[in-house]
Amino acid sequence: MRRDIDHLLAGTAPAPGPGMTKGGRELFEEITAHAVEEPAAAGAEPGPGNPRRRRRWGLSVVAALVAALGLAGPGILGLGAGPAAAALDIRQEGGYHVVMVRDLYANPEVYQEQLRGLGLNVSLRLVPASPSLVGRIWEGAVRSGEPTAEGGRRKDAIETIDGCVTADFPCAIGLRIPVGYSKRIDITLGRRGRDGEQYTMLASIDAPGEPLHCTGFRGARVDRVVALLRSRGVPDAVFVTADGDRATVPGSWYVNEGVLRSAGSARLLVGPTSRRPDVPGPRMRSDDCVKGSP
Repeated sequence: MRRDIDHLLAGTAPAPGPGMTKGGRELFEEITAHAVEEPAAAGAEPGPGNPRRRRRWGLSVVAALVAALGLAGPGILGLGAGPAAAALDIRQEGGYHVVMVRDLYANPEVYQEQLRGLGLNVSLRLVPASPSLVGRIWEGAVRSGEPTAEGGRRKDAIETIDGCVTADFPCAIGLRIPVGYSKRIDITLGRRGRDGEQYTMLASIDAPGEPLHCTGFRGARVDRVVALLRSRGVPDAVFVTADGDRATVPGSWYVNEGVLRSAGSARLLVGPTSRRPDVPGPRMRSDDCVKGSP
C-alpha cells in the first residue's frame, strides 16, 4: 500500500512552472468526481453510509493531497504562481509578466526553470550591489543590445520594479516582462549584500541612496570624509592613490571620488592636492544634489 501511495504522489509532483502537472490534475478531478451533493432533507444526521460523510471524506483527501504537493490557494487550479517554495512569484498584469524575486540567493537555474515554464528564454541572476543599485539591472551583464534608461526600463520594454533606492529593506526586486517576449536575454539584478559580502555592482558614493549623497564630499579633506562615513554607518575605508592602494593616508589629503566596497567599507580616491590623481579606470560621475532629496 505504501509503495502504491508513493508511486501515486510521484506522478503528481509539481512542475517548476505554474499550476499542476497533468497527473496531478487528473487525480484531483477523479477525487472530486466522487463528491456528491448535500442531502436535501434538513436536519439529517450523517451516518456511516451517509452521502455527506462521503463528500467530506473526498474533500479531506483533496486537502491532504494539496498539503503533500506543497500547493496552496489558487495555484492548485493553475491560476497562481506555482509551488509555495518557488524562487519567483509570477503573475500576469496589464500585458506583462510581473516577476518578483522571493529567494534572492537561489541558483540561477532555478529562476530560469520557472521563466521557461512561461515560454520565456530569459536567464536571471542576482548579485550583491551598492544600495542605490539594489533592484536595478546591471548593464555590464545584459547581452542583448538593448540598454536601459538609468538601469530601469529597457528599449524592449523590460523594466525593473520601482521602489528600491529610498525604501527600507527588504524592497521589491523583480522585473516586468512583456507577455509574448521571445528574445534570448541574460539579465543580472542587484540585491542587498550580506554582512561582509563585497559588492559586484558599484555606484558613486554620493549617488541617491548612497551614504555621502548631498554631502559635498568631493574635494574635502580625508579626515572630514572619513568622519562623515563613520557617522553614516561606514566605519572602514581604504584609499586609492596614484601609487596604489594604502590602508592609511594623511588626513589633510583630498578626496576626489569614492564607492562602497561592502556595507561597512568604502574605497576612496585621494591625493595630496585637490587635482584628481591619474589612475586607470572609469571616472565616477558626480550626482547633482537636489534640495530635499534623500
